[in-house]
Parts: sequence; structure tokens; C-alpha cells
Amino acid sequence: MVSIKEYVEFVLVIIALIDEVNSLPTAKNCEDLLHVGYKDNGIYEISTFQGPRSVYCDQISDGGGWTVIQQRFNGTVQFWSARWEEYANGFGELGEDTEFWAGNELIHELTAQCRNMSRLRVVLFGDRSPMSQDDGQLYVGNYLFKIDSASQLYTIHIKYDKNLPNNATTGWYDLTLADLNPFSTVDRIHDPEPYCLRQYRMGGWWTKNCGVTSLNGEYNPREYGKGFGLFFMLKGQRVIHPRTTQMMIRCNDG
Repeated sequence: MVSIKEYVEFVLVIIALIDEVNSLPTAKNCEDLLHVGYKDNGIYEISTFQGPRSVYCDQISDGGGWTVIQQRFNGTVQFWSARWEEYANGFGELGEDTEFWAGNELIHELTAQCRNMSRLRVVLFGDRSPMSQDDGQLYVGNYLFKIDSASQLYTIHIKYDKNLPNNATTGWYDLTLADLNPFSTVDRIHDPEPYCLRQYRMGGWWTKNCGVTSLNGEYNPREYGKGFGLFFMLKGQRVIHPRTTQMMIRCNDG
């Protein structure tokens, strides 16, 4: 039989453990996790306004601390036809070689945490266009980035910064052309040209008169090299259809 003294000691131990857990720093992004010693790529839990949320962290590339917000590998997840609420909340499966969209609500919250605009790292591999000389190439684009809230249609703010290294962009006819565009999906189109989302299968994305990039377009477009589906305008010169894509963010407050 447990004595009163033993019971009191047990309760005090439990209280101490609870206090210790509550005193631990709460990670709000992958950079916070990196700072407390989580240095491996993988799935981690962070704290958000909506409660705990699992995210995939890249803790190795370019210093680590990246929260991965988009990833595509083989077209197993249908991005172009996902609806507004799906893009708001996120879809797909987190993992090293899976396909997913982290969700516009989470992306907005992560970019709003930063004193300055976040840094967006875009990594593209290969080109599936027939007879392409770019297949097998790795491209990295670096941008300053944030998106607004749902009430502001997740409008994108994206800029080129020449001080960021390893840019595969020109800052004039690339992803930055989407600056100040609201987000569009097949069921909520804010592009003046609705065929961009539905016929060209570019959405959901920050399109306006289609634009020059959509990394969430149909993986296997009906035509290559003409701005259909998943494509990227490389250095303002030519269209590529990457085999894999990855978008990741971290604060640019250093």
C-alpha cells in the first residue's frame, strides 16, 4: 500500500515534469527547431494559431531552418484541380520524396512571423520537355516572399534580391512577375483570364493573364514548352517543365 508521503512525492514529480515541458521553447517554424538542436531533415511538430501542426523541415540545405511548403516528384498528387479550401488547409503527404502543399493558412502565418519578408528558396530539377537540353540540370531560385491572409485572397508579395546567392532568375520575367497577384484555384478564379486555370491547368497559383510560371500546374500537360500545366520560365528565356520541384521558406531577419 502506498503511503501518503510516497503519494505526495509522486504528485510533486508529475508537477515538476509538467512544468519542465511547459517551460520548453515552443517552435513556430523549422528555424526554431534548428536552433534547439534538431539538425536532421524530417517531419516535426510546430505550434501554430490553429494548434500543433506537422511540417517537413530541410535542416541541411543552405544553412537549414527551412519549412518546406511545396514538393512535387512524379505527379501522384493532383495539384491543378485542388479547390480553394484544399489549398487553404494543405494536402498530400509529408515526406522526403512525397508530394504535398503545406497550406496557404500556414504559409501566411509563417511569413507573417518575420520582421522582414521571408526568404523563399525554389529548387527545380530537370526538364521533361521533349528533346530538352536542360534535363538533368538543377536550378535554384531565391526570392523575398510573403502572402497575405485569406481575407486578402492570399495575395503574394515576391521580389528578387540580387544579394541572395545562386539565383537562377533574372528578377524581371520570372516568378517575380506574380507580385501582388491574388491566389486562384479552379473554383475561385481571380485571374482576368479563367482559361489559365481550367484549360491550361495552371492552378492553384498566383496567376494573372496566366503569367510565366506555375509550379502547381498539371504534372503532365497536354503540350510542352507553351505554358501549360507545371512550368517555369527560366531566366526569362525559355519554358521548362521540371521533373521535381520544392519550395521552402525561412525568415530573412538575420
